[in-house]
Amino acid sequence: RDICLMTERSRDHVSVLRGSLGRHARVLVDDGRVLVGVFLCFDKQGNVVLGQTEEFRLLQPSEERPGVLKQQLEQRPMGSVLVPHALLRQFWVEKQGEE
Repeated sequence: RDICLMTERSRDHVSVLRGSLGRHARVLVDDGRVLVGVFLCFDKQGNVVLGQTEEFRLLQPSEERPGVLKQQLEQRPMGSVLVPHALLRQFWVEKQGEE
């Protein structure tokens, strides 16, 4: 099970984020890509850093992509990434055990 930190109601949002460091996370960014990696850190501005990240994006058939005949999911390794708060749409972190 995952917890969506963008909608989580908490009096101390920072402590919820701190408690989630080191867990697996998924980030949906503005352009529809999904980044999956380990939640390493965040800053005051709301930027998020993920490590061991993989990017997933949906490729649509088009004239620019003659080899893509139907919808395909493309995956590529990215390593460490910084996701600017302005591009962050949703942010899920893996729950730790039963709470």
